[in-house]
Amino acid sequence: MQQAIRSHHFIAFDYYDRNGVATSRLVEPYQLLWRNTSWYLVGYATERQAFRTFRVSRMTALIEQAEFRPRANVPLGWQGGGGDGQRVDVNVTGLQACRSFVVAHFGQQVITDNREADFDAVLPVGDNPDTYRFLAQCGTNLKVVGPEKFREGYRAYLKQMWAMQD
Repeated sequence: MQQAIRSHHFIAFDYYDRNGVATSRLVEPYQLLWRNTSWYLVGYATERQAFRTFRVSRMTALIEQAEFRPRANVPLGWQGGGGDGQRVDVNVTGLQACRSFVVAHFGQQVITDNREADFDAVLPVGDNPDTYRFLAQCGTNLKVVGPEKFREGYRAYLKQMWAMQD
């Protein structure tokens, strides 16, 4: 996979989603990421015509294909999981206890203001439950500031999570 990333060659593979459903994929590979005990591939999925993040352990029958011309503005770093949902830039404020988590998953470039006790960042993520679950890992150390539509979805997810505790 690293060779295909370096040489800008498509990779074809079979991919099994979290429910075990297999699909054949043709992807422009851009980056391998280690996140939360698993490797992920960030790539442009030709059939979906969108950037996607693929869990490497769910990929089989990898075949390097023809060379491709790399795209501009590739969203590298963790993108908030897969699932449905429009990509959105989410503004967050966090305590320094969560800063290393954010930088490890999104890169230093997302930090827009770094203060002694806290920081601001803009996170490029998908607006979906995978992202809400991912952000909830910071607990009370991270506050979603905007956009409001994303905040509403995130709040609804947290309320649903809390209701499960009753």
